[in-house]
Amino acid sequence: AALFEEDVGRGPHIVFTASDMRTSSNSHERHGPYDRILLDAPCTNDRHLLRGSAAVTLEQWSRGTLKVSAERQVKWLYNSLWLLKEGGVVLFCSTALAPDECDAVVEAVVRKAHGSFVLEILPLEEHVLRMVPSLAAEPSDWGVRLMPDKSEYGPMFFSRIRMARRTHAAVDHLKW
Repeated sequence: AALFEEDVGRGPHIVFTASDMRTSSNSHERHGPYDRILLDAPCTNDRHLLRGSAAVTLEQWSRGTLKVSAERQVKWLYNSLWLLKEGGVVLFCSTALAPDECDAVVEAVVRKAHGSFVLEILPLEEHVLRMVPSLAAEPSDWGVRLMPDKSEYGPMFFSRIRMARRTHAAVDHLKW
């Protein structure tokens, strides 16, 4: 119960929310801006397709499915930037094998954010990577990947994105 108390002087507060990230204006705003956001983005779960454990079979999967999923991830990640305080960090996570739903999403958001935000891609600290034996994290262009052929975990992709500052004129209209 202490986690949800209103006493601001007691330490950091965590807000768990569930709302639709497909729109830039949503119920997340009433608690924002945020210092940190964890975005565990839905993906095509292509690893499960290869193992035959998904509701959709490999024969039913298409390049269009991947494209739609990646576009949704770009939208959600971009919208999450608007909810951050300056200096705040989004941890973007995906369990996809396809780079389209990992590095390509971050790259697209960095391009899209140009002119609205100054962004910085942060490394995953070495001490974090060593916390789990046999993690076998591999650096990628925009984050870190855990591949199932190198460890018992994965696939997983992590990218830490720091929003250094807003540069968009709409920043003056935020009510925070």
